[in-house]
Parts: sequence; C-alpha cells; structure tokens
Amino acid sequence: MKFIDHPSLAPIKKYLKSRRYSSVLVTMLMLGFIYQQLTGSVSNEIPGEVFTDYSRLMIYATILGLISLSLKFPRWTLYVLLLLMVLIQVVYFTQIISKLDHDEFSTRDAAVEMTTQAFLQGKNPWNNVFELGVPATTGAASILFALPTIVAFGEINWLAVFFWCIFFIILLIGDIQEKNNTFPILVMLFVIGIFGFTHTLYWSLEEFYFPYLFIMFAYWSIIRCRYILSGILLMIAVLFRFNYVFIILGFLMWYSINKEFSVKILLKIGGGAIIATIVILTPFILVGGRDFLEYNPFTLAFAMSGLANWPANNVFFRLLNFLGRNVGEDWMRIIKLVIVVVLMSIASLNLRRLHHPFIHITIAAFLSITVAWISPGLANDYILFIIIPAFIAISLARGETYGANLR
Repeated sequence: MKFIDHPSLAPIKKYLKSRRYSSVLVTMLMLGFIYQQLTGSVSNEIPGEVFTDYSRLMIYATILGLISLSLKFPRWTLYVLLLLMVLIQVVYFTQIISKLDHDEFSTRDAAVEMTTQAFLQGKNPWNNVFELGVPATTGAASILFALPTIVAFGEINWLAVFFWCIFFIILLIGDIQEKNNTFPILVMLFVIGIFGFTHTLYWSLEEFYFPYLFIMFAYWSIIRCRYILSGILLMIAVLFRFNYVFIILGFLMWYSINKEFSVKILLKIGGGAIIATIVILTPFILVGGRDFLEYNPFTLAFAMSGLANWPANNVFFRLLNFLGRNVGEDWMRIIKLVIVVVLMSIASLNLRRLHHPFIHITIAAFLSITVAWISPGLANDYILFIIIPAFIAISLARGETYGANLR
C-alpha cells in the first residue's frame, strides 16, 4: 500500500482519474467498429459471420466504452475496457481465426515452429526444413524465444498473444507517462484492423515484429545509461531477423545526434552486442557444426540482399531495377546500403532534440522494406514494420497534444 500511495505516483493517479479526455475521434472510431461488426465486414480475407461470439463480445465492450465516454467516467474505466478489447481480439484471432483452413498456407508461423523443432532434434535449423518450399529466414534469437511455447504447445500462437499484450502495455505506459490521450485512438485503429493488423493476425505474421519489444527495452536501458544491456537488447533484435540492422542504425543515429555519444559508450554498446552474439549463436554452432557455417540466417540474408525486384510503378524503383540488371548483385548491395545510410543521415539531422528514437526507427523501417528489401507480392506482410514503431512514437508524444484538439 505504501508503494501505491508514493508521492511520485500522484500525477499518474490524477491522470487516470481524470474525467476530461479525448472523445470525438474515439467515438467515431467506435461507431465505425460497431458497424463493421454488425455488417460482418471485418475483412475480405475472413469468412464473415455476423454476430459470432467474438463480434458480440467486442460490440458489448465497445458500447460500454461509448457509455464511459458519454458519461465521462474516470479515464481508467475506458482504458480497462480497451485493454479487454485488445485481449479478446488477440486471443480470438490467434487461437481460432488463424487456425482455420488457410493455416496450411501460412509459412511464417510454420517456419518458426519447424526450425525450432529441428533445433530441439539436434539439427541445423536452416538446412533441415524442407516442407516450407522456401528457405526459412527465422533468426537464431527467434528460435530461442519460441522454445518455451513450442515445447509446451507445439506452436507459437500464445507467443503472439504475449507480444500483442506487451506491445499495448508499452503504448499505455507511453500515454500515461506523457499524458497525451493517445491510447484510445491507437487501440481502436488496431481492433478495426487497418494498416495490416487484421492481415497480420489472420496469417500469424507476428514473428516479423517481435524484435520491436527488445528495441523498446533497449531505449529504456540506454536513457538510464545501461549501455551494455542496451547493446545486448539491440543485438538480440538483429539476431531475430537481419534486416533489423537498418532499424538499429536509426536507433544509434538518434542517440549519437541527440545525446552525448563517445567512443567509451560505443564500446560498451558493442561489448553488449558481442555478448549477445556469443550467447545466442553458441548453441547453434554446437548443434550445427560446419553445416551451420554454410547454412545460417546470415548467408540467407546475404543471398537475398543483392536482389533487385522493385515494382515498376515509379521512376525511383525503375532506376533501381535498371541498376540491378546492369551492375550485378555485389554492387547492388553497396548501392542499397549507401542509399539507406545517406537518406537516414539526412532524416536524422532534421530530427534533432527528440527524446525518443521511434520516429528515426519508423523512417529506417520504411527504407528497410522499400530500398534494402522489397517483396511486391507480399506488401501487406511488411507494412507493420513501419506502423508498429509509428504507434510507439505517437504514444510517446509530449504533452496533451491530441486530447486538447479532440475534446
């Protein structure tokens, strides 16, 4: 009880008890969501059945939210209802919808499950999974992260529930910390399913985005001057999926421009990265031996990094395709890297004095999936690379920017 009554918590308690908070946009989103559920227009990918148990629960929760808004109940009552809506949405999709007939065509969750099972059998995961029809690009950290749920359930669906719950708790912490009224808007955008949220839940694509949790923890660590821990967390993100190296570049550019950056700090971050690399890769080296040296996520990423496969719908992409056809893959890797670093540097220099790195990261994510790597036929699979850090950036906006304009 002494902890709950601590004076430092008084502003938080006052904020959560407040009866003045944004309502106009949230109300419109809630009404739109109810219409979506009543008409069964959740997504053209999902077999629409009006008034499923899911729809009923979500409609009831949304109506309670509207009552809370209209009667100006304390803020915490609305936030509890929103968290409940997130939990219902995530559990329903990950435990029911994502296991429908289409699941046999979903290779993302299968890649994690099969590589993890291969590792548990003492095999090199990247040379012993042939059922997918494509190389498994699952990273070493992803396999280790998935181990408990694979051993317990044989699948990663509950890991997806954990990811989404932690992600929205992070958004809630940002709202409370900055007192900016952003949490209700972000939750409603999620449950409505735009920006690829429904697509991701339907096809079990969450493993793409797990590293963002570690990047958030790295941010909390580095602002507390725990540089070695921050280096460990950043390297874990890279070892989930190698394209996060560009996102880490955005993170480090934010820190180097906005904070006091020194060689000593860089060495500490690098030391943490080395520790994470040794700890995470050692089990796979021991299991895979020489086979691991030839077949691993890094060789796969390197092989894919030289590809030039942009859609020919604009001058920039057509130029990159032209270069790819004429300079070869080795030069194309260098060209991509130079473009990303130059554009990221320009953006970072124009984003000084930000207290968090997530706008930098959003830009880096955009460059990662448009310049460094692009898959035209799978555009919806990657859009949350941009949206997830953007949501975190919004949740960390300083002051009551949003609420002041939406009352």
